[in-house]
Amino acid sequence: MRSYTALRDKDVSRDEWDRILGRLDALDEEINRALARPARIEEPRNADRIVALQTRIDDGRTSGRLSRTEGRDFQLRLDSIRREYLWMTEGGRKEAL
Repeated sequence: MRSYTALRDKDVSRDEWDRILGRLDALDEEINRALARPARIEEPRNADRIVALQTRIDDGRTSGRLSRTEGRDFQLRLDSIRREYLWMTEGGRKEAL
């Protein structure tokens, strides 16, 4: 490792400084973009839970373990949750606009 004293008087070309400054500028811009993105509130597990509940409702209807009324009520409740979830996620807000 070189000491600062040895490097202090070294001649460095303007191109070398410009390359370093350009890399620093690029990194600075990339970090700023990353920090400017809004944090995602939604957890990926929510979509998985909706899919799992839909499968359970479908299976319950098919097997006869859910009555027609229970199946319809559960489906209506899940559809309501799904609509709200889609509206709250990024893709759903774009569609609503």
